Amino acid sequence: MIDTATLRRLPFSEAAGHWLASRKPYLRPRTFYGYTLHIDALNVFFGQLQVAKIHVGHIREYQRMRTHNEGSLWAKPAGSSIVNHEIVVLQGVLKRADEWRKIAPHFEALPLPSSRPPKVMSDAEEIRLFSVAASNAAWQIAYWVASLTANTGASGTELRNLRLEDVHLDEKTPWFRIDDATAKNPFRGRVVVMNGTAQKKMRLCVDRARKLGSGRPDHFVFPFREAPGRWNPARPTTDAWLRRSFTALRTAAGLPWLTPHCLRHQHITLSYEAGEPEQQISQRVGHSHERMTRWYLSSRRESQQRAVDAIDPSRRFGPKRAVPEELPIAQKNKFG
Repeated sequence: MIDTATLRRLPFSEAAGHWLASRKPYLRPRTFYGYTLHIDALNVFFGQLQVAKIHVGHIREYQRMRTHNEGSLWAKPAGSSIVNHEIVVLQGVLKRADEWRKIAPHFEALPLPSSRPPKVMSDAEEIRLFSVAASNAAWQIAYWVASLTANTGASGTELRNLRLEDVHLDEKTPWFRIDDATAKNPFRGRVVVMNGTAQKKMRLCVDRARKLGSGRPDHFVFPFREAPGRWNPARPTTDAWLRRSFTALRTAAGLPWLTPHCLRHQHITLSYEAGEPEQQISQRVGHSHERMTRWYLSSRRESQQRAVDAIDPSRRFGPKRAVPEELPIAQKNKFG
């Protein structure tokens, strides 16, 4: 590992490269990839600056320029959360060079907007989404994956990293395994059971994989496309595999706000409405604590209506035993 004094003298781009290489054995592949993207963004501003000369004024200027994409230096403006994550990586490099101590007392992270759980579809919107999805062969994979997420709670990233050996369709209780190595965090590795709809969609995905060349247990259910008509089953498909088709699908369904993450939220909400214990939902979706699951829970209008209808006296007691209607005002006065 490069010594601290040398690290201070290097331009940030070189120092960041050394820092990331030293961190690689301790990072999950997904985290390592995220750090790589953060360093790419930081290098646009800090790349040629000597590490020892970086000060809090530079960081404040970066925060301002990055959030507004001033000078069109980046592909698009970044939200406060992304910028804060990028500064955490910058902080890691500066700590290794023993340069963060002089900055820390003066540094402030960008304030985050108040968080709201993703939206959840009504029953009518869910029916419309999947009806539209089934109407166009170009959206076939997006349809299958969206249905799998809505019925199992597994995210698109988790599904794209599935191997054939992870999927068990012919068991009495069909299930698949999310591998610890590809999960977002240690809590996300888990076994996920499938209902009938999920089992059907997963079988379609596996059949497609076999047609594209996936045959060995370690081959991927969603293989990587190297060129039109040529697939590599030893590699998973890319992060952006469904971006274009899902965007077209949600637009056609009249749900421009819908994101793939909303479908995971949909699963949590419907499971809760069905009466499933929070702890069990947390285990299935890979939450580290039930508090996380509770944050995602939404009470839809339909479920609220069912709840208040259930305590309506006219339904509980029947029309003959229900509480009488209130007397008209004239009669009230007469008997009052």
